[in-house]
Amino acid sequence: MNAQRWEEIQVGFDQLVELDAPHRTARLAMLASSDPELHRALESMLEADAAASARSRSYTRGMSRSRALSSPALHCRNRPVTSDDAGAIPTSGVRNGASP
Repeated sequence: MNAQRWEEIQVGFDQLVELDAPHRTARLAMLASSDPELHRALESMLEADAAASARSRSYTRGMSRSRALSSPALHCRNRPVTSDDAGAIPTSGVRNGASP
């Protein structure tokens, strides 16, 4: 692949990701008949981008859950932790969420 072709692919990808789904589909359909090689390259890049976005969203949701689990607003015995519980909560010997 030469530099000019790679530039066409990059520009095409940048344009396509900005379009809404119906317009992107129409543009890809036009490319499928006029430039099948470009169409395949762009479709492959769009699929990879969508997969990466899905993994990123999944990771972000996981991080949000783990932050919630380590939040000081944890519940103890189905109620919020209060200062009355301070003696009942082990603070030494606990590492990475493991019990002593």
